[in-house]
Parts: sequence; structure tokens; C-alpha cells
Amino acid sequence: MLDIAHTHQENPLYWKPIVDDELGASEHQRYPFPIENTPKLFRDAVLEVTEAVQCPMALTVASALSVMSLAISPLIDVRRKSDLLGPSNLFLLTLGDSGERKSTVDKRFIQPVKEFVRELMSVYQSSLSDYQADIKVFNEQEKSLKKAIRDAANNNKDVSILQEEMRELEKKRPKSPICPYVLLDNFTTEGLNKHLSKLPVAMIHSDEAGIVLGGYSTKQDNIMSFLTVLK
Repeated sequence: MLDIAHTHQENPLYWKPIVDDELGASEHQRYPFPIENTPKLFRDAVLEVTEAVQCPMALTVASALSVMSLAISPLIDVRRKSDLLGPSNLFLLTLGDSGERKSTVDKRFIQPVKEFVRELMSVYQSSLSDYQADIKVFNEQEKSLKKAIRDAANNNKDVSILQEEMRELEKKRPKSPICPYVLLDNFTTEGLNKHLSKLPVAMIHSDEAGIVLGGYSTKQDNIMSFLTVLK
């Protein structure tokens, strides 16, 4: 796991965010997003999509950051202070009027992820078929060995050799492949927890905030357990 030191004292490009409530609509024109302070690769991608889609730059930045966070979160932690280390996950909510091309921008950045996941899913399906065949053979071997142990025990025979065979067989138990799908929108807290226990990376993403914020997991009786999983 990579450990990146990143505090505003250490980072000369640190940008102090401006609270929207402190600004009038016209004031936003005086404080454009400081895209020049971002890394070149990131900046070029944001500028290209912003120009192509003709949308607010901050909207493009949010979409780009969300996908970048998904890509690096399993690999990189961020050290904000010497004793404060945390994941590189982000929580992003984009507010915009109808027609501001929020979905269009999201699709530009999400599409490569979907294509990558599609390739992984193809490999996963093949591995899953192999696993299903292997586990059937294993179950029959286990069943046969259990019967042999039971018969030996019922006849007061030594089962130590059979026990050792069982231990060796257990070491060869086929492992189920992990589903690589990481883009989630409609889910339950239990489902999310189960997913993260197998694959510790996911992106909860939706074009409509109501699908996530108004779903089953965010109802009054479930919200605390949902937030605990996100934490």
C-alpha cells in the first residue's frame, strides 16, 4: 500500500476551497476552478472533456476525480498529517440544472471503467465455470472421505491416516473467483458489506442522487449501519 503525504503545508499547490454560501452567483466568475494547479495528465483530460461537452469545469473535475479515486483507492492511502492516515476514497455530489450535461460528462470518464470491467467479467465467467466443475469433484471426494472416516470410527478402527487425508484434501479446496464488478447503484447495506469483504473496492455511482440517497439503505432505520460501512 502506497503512503502519500499530502497536507496543505507540504503542498504548494494547495487550494483553499470557497464556500458557496459566501458567494453570489456573479462571484463564481471571479473564482474559476484552479485547473492550472492540477497534474498535467489530469488537467489535459479535464480540459478536453470540458471543451468537447461544453459544461462547467468544476463538473468535469468532479467526474474525473470520482473515477481516479476508484482506480487508486485499493493501492494508495493518504497521510494528511504525520499521525493521520486514511484511504483515498472520495464522496462527491454534483448539483446542476437540467441540461448542464452531468450525465454526459460522467459517461466520458466512466466508459473506460465499464470496458475494463467487461473484460474482467469475461475472464471471471470462464473462471467461474472452471470453479463450478472443480467444486463438484471436490465435494464428491470429501463425501467419500467422510464416509470412510465414519465407517472406520463405527468399527473402532484408527482414523488418523484418513484424518491426514482430509487435511490434505481441505488444502486443495477450490476457491471461488471474485466477481470484479465495482460499479454499484442499487444496493443494500448488507450487499455492500458482502461485496467489500470479497473485493475491497467499489464505486457507488448514479446519475440521479435520489437512487442512492433515497434508497432502502438510507431509510431512518438503516442509515447508521449504511454510514458505518462507508466509513
